[in-house]
Amino acid sequence: MGGGSIVLLSATLTAMMFNPHVITQYLSATDATSPLVWMTPTFGSLLRLLFGPERTWMQFVPMVPGIFWLGLYGLRHRAEWLWTDRISVLLLVSVVTAPFGWPFDQVVLIPAVLQATIQLFATNRGRIVYVAILSYLAVNMAAFAIHGRFSNFWQLWFVPVLLILYLLVQRWSRHTAAQLSD
Repeated sequence: MGGGSIVLLSATLTAMMFNPHVITQYLSATDATSPLVWMTPTFGSLLRLLFGPERTWMQFVPMVPGIFWLGLYGLRHRAEWLWTDRISVLLLVSVVTAPFGWPFDQVVLIPAVLQATIQLFATNRGRIVYVAILSYLAVNMAAFAIHGRFSNFWQLWFVPVLLILYLLVQRWSRHTAAQLSD
C-alpha cells in the first residue's frame, strides 16, 4: 500500500509539474461526460458505432468471450501454470477485450513485446527474426501515421495485430524447439 501510494503521488506530482491543472481537468472531464460516451479504440466502441452509440451496454459485450476464453485457458494450462509463461497472452487478450482503453494504456503490453523479442532471438532463425522485426516496425509506423491523422478510435486494429504477431512468434518458437529436440 505504501509503495503504491508513493508511486501514485510521484506520478501525480510529475504530471503537475508540466500541467498544474491536471487534477481539476481530470475531474471536470470525468464529471462532465461519462466514460460510456467516449469512443475508445475497443471492440465495444465498434459495436456501439455499428448498432448505435446509445447502446452503452454493448461496450461490455467483448468482455464475455474474453472471460470465457480466460476460463478455458486457465483450465487447459492449470497443471503447468507459470505466470512468466502466461502473463503476455493474458495481457494481450485482456486489452483486446477491454471495454475501455486508450493507445497510451497499451504500455502494459511491454512485457509481451519483450518476451516475444527474446523468444525470436532465441530461435536463431535469421529470416524469421528479420520478418518479425520488420512486421513489428511496420505495424508501429502505421499506428503512428493513423494517430496523427485520425481519432484514437481508429487505433482499434493495433492490439489485435500485436496479439497475432505474438501468437506467430510463439508458434515459431515451439516449432524451432521441436526441431532442435529431434
